[in-house]
Amino acid sequence: MSLDPFAGERPQTATFRAHDWSATPLGAEHTWSASLRRSVDHILWSDFPNLLLWGPDLLQLYNESYHELMGNVGPSELGQPIRQSASQDWDLNAPYYARAMAGETVSREDPGVAVTRNGKTERVPLTLSYSPIFTARPVVGGVLITVFEASRAETAERPYSVS
Repeated sequence: MSLDPFAGERPQTATFRAHDWSATPLGAEHTWSASLRRSVDHILWSDFPNLLLWGPDLLQLYNESYHELMGNVGPSELGQPIRQSASQDWDLNAPYYARAMAGETVSREDPGVAVTRNGKTERVPLTLSYSPIFTARPVVGGVLITVFEASRAETAERPYSVS
């Protein structure tokens, strides 16, 4: 596997390559820590919806599966604080973010998260897992949120490779 976290042909890698990271609080990707680069590599190569929140400001990075599931997230949220773009969900999720930033893994089930996709808003049952990303124990650099859509019976196989 390449050391370049944006290598490969997955749809979101092109979005990450084209994004102006220097215009975000994360800064240009060549300045990112090894922990952040490995975490980005992990989410981009996962078929499960993943949202990575990095640093004390919980700056957002997410994969294509997360984008497809949530539908209402776009490139403008990349590298931006989650509190800024998802303020309507802040009160619900902030305690889970705090627990993960304190080194705890916690999950929850939500019977109906409002997502907007294909131009309409729908309620989707989700299971969410919030896990700490350690830069060095016991230092937590961010939170990995893995999402499972309970109503999704099957997942199509999507083969991708590193180029």
